[in-house]
Amino acid sequence: MVFEPVYHQVRQLTLAEKQEMWNVKGSVFAWLFLDGQLAGECYGFPLATSGKLSTEFSDLPDAAKNKAIHC
Repeated sequence: MVFEPVYHQVRQLTLAEKQEMWNVKGSVFAWLFLDGQLAGECYGFPLATSGKLSTEFSDLPDAAKNKAIHC
């Protein structure tokens, strides 16, 4: 993908990690196309439904977790 090198390698997910995120209730995926070619993707999951994926946000109040999506 054209935009993947923009992200630090730590932020680039493997296919298995993306599939795990796909299975999180309420996850959101968007694919970006440029001239008919896949150029990038964006994905996220609701903090309130993600369990182990959202440990870095554990200090947020529940009201914020219910509305927030981590992308």
